[in-house]
Amino acid sequence: MEWTDEHDVLMLREMIVSDVFSFKKGSVGRGDACDTEKLNQIDSPQFRIKDKRGVRDRWVLLRRKFRSIIREEEAASGVVVEDLTEKEVLMEELIEREDTIKPDDNRPSVQQDKDKAADVRKKAMESMGETKKRKLLRGTTDEDQPTTSGRKRCAQPLVDFLRENAC
Repeated sequence: MEWTDEHDVLMLREMIVSDVFSFKKGSVGRGDACDTEKLNQIDSPQFRIKDKRGVRDRWVLLRRKFRSIIREEEAASGVVVEDLTEKEVLMEELIEREDTIKPDDNRPSVQQDKDKAADVRKKAMESMGETKKRKLLRGTTDEDQPTTSGRKRCAQPLVDFLRENAC
């Protein structure tokens, strides 16, 4: 299917009406909200969308292009910005809706990950310290080479004792 500006505007209107971004990304509800059947029923610019992936891919492409255009306009100095078309206004509104939803979904998981990482680091440092204390108590100063403890053990006193008691 070839996408025209009319197709894009109708798709963006349908996305606003169906409130796609109120659902979590990748959820069944979000997929159900994006009805390709409604778009296929329109006669004036005829849609031939087979599945929801076509609409999703088109949205991703439009969003990427729109963001790059806006970024270029902001970076350019002294350029007169033209008035936004209906398509651009709809895209801006949808991008704002999408951006307001994203931080809320990611914030708790990011904070939880940071907390877990801090706990793991703390436990690792505690166990390392305990290991060093244990090695010092055993008489090990170097991590690779254990030192000899107080007295050497030999078998000679044991042999002498056994000889005396055997007779």
